[in-house]
Amino acid sequence: MNDGKGHLSCKSHTARNEKDIYRICPSKISKRELEDLYFALLEQNVQLKTTINDQKDQIKILNTRLQRMTAQKPGTGAYNKDFSGAGRGIINEQKECIADLKKDNERLSERVRLLNMRLCSAKQFLRRSPSQSASRCVRCIIPDTSAKPVQDQPCQRNKCRVEMDELKGKIASLENEMSSLQSSWSSRADELQSLLSSARAEHATCPNRLAALTTDLGGTRTLADELTSQLQLERARVGELEAQLRAARIDYNVALVAEGLVRRLLYIQIVLGYLTNF
Repeated sequence: MNDGKGHLSCKSHTARNEKDIYRICPSKISKRELEDLYFALLEQNVQLKTTINDQKDQIKILNTRLQRMTAQKPGTGAYNKDFSGAGRGIINEQKECIADLKKDNERLSERVRLLNMRLCSAKQFLRRSPSQSASRCVRCIIPDTSAKPVQDQPCQRNKCRVEMDELKGKIASLENEMSSLQSSWSSRADELQSLLSSARAEHATCPNRLAALTTDLGGTRTLADELTSQLQLERARVGELEAQLRAARIDYNVALVAEGLVRRLLYIQIVLGYLTNF
């Protein structure tokens, strides 16, 4: 009969919500219900601590991702544009994840505070009767063999509050890093957009420049052909002048030889005339 009542009290205890449990006056419940309430609150506290540790791991992962993303140098061209779009998507996703974690941390912080208050209240009443009932419900017992006795477990309110403050500080620093990273990516995207606009403008002027260069090339080729023809004519004239110069040199040499012969002939005539008169 007593076991049935204990089972019913355990079921009624598990059916209550958190507000009803918090409003129960410890002096109006039995020792068994108080023990069940204590172990249920202790189990919730352990679960909340596990959740906080998981969130710490998630924040570490986010920090690692941010460090990797910060270490990556943006490229140029279409790849950088795709990288910027993907990076913004990742930033928005991580920002939403951080906001969700912040809300969860605030909610868990409030729950931890309430649970610590309940645990402290339950410990005070359990210290009055430290002996535990052997017929306690199995569902209310935490299967943790390393748990300390009720008298030796310190109040974790300040520790949890410090941990939550550290988490809030890390979240704030992550938000600042995300904001700075987003601003740097935005400035880089604007710079690349300006470079792309200037490249497009330069590309638009390329056909006109190509047409002008083609026209200049045609005029240069025509001028080169004319200069080649003039060069050939000048070379022909130089050849003619060289031939005339050689002929003039030959005539000059012949004239010199003839002049020498005439002088010798006159000298011979003079000598003959002198000999004849003598």
